[in-house]
Amino acid sequence: MSAKYDYQCAFSGQRLPKLEVTESPGVDSAHILPWSTHEINSVRNGLCLSKQCHWAFDQGILRLTFDEPSRTYLLDIPDKIRRAAQKTKFDLEYFDALSGPIAEARLPKNHAHWPSPAYIDELNQFVFQH
Repeated sequence: MSAKYDYQCAFSGQRLPKLEVTESPGVDSAHILPWSTHEINSVRNGLCLSKQCHWAFDQGILRLTFDEPSRTYLLDIPDKIRRAAQKTKFDLEYFDALSGPIAEARLPKNHAHWPSPAYIDELNQFVFQH
């Protein structure tokens, strides 16, 4: 999966391939819908994310949506997270800088490998509607 993104984080744009002196790349293959509940082993159910972005996505700090009219993936920080962060002085500056549209250059060259809008919607309904 990471190779389909050329080891570039879809959220930050950082390219973090494995080096000859490291044991692993600095990016993960992150599931959109959890493997433990959906068992969807498809590149369309995944993203290539840096370790920090993977954690933030899994925790709901960064929310990914798909805008159908513009065919654009968007990142934002939910209001609930902003309020909680303010209470504890959690620094959202790094994540704020990532908010907005994701450049096509950060997605796989083959559009058939792009993240599934249906999977993204299902995740968001579960995480942010409950």
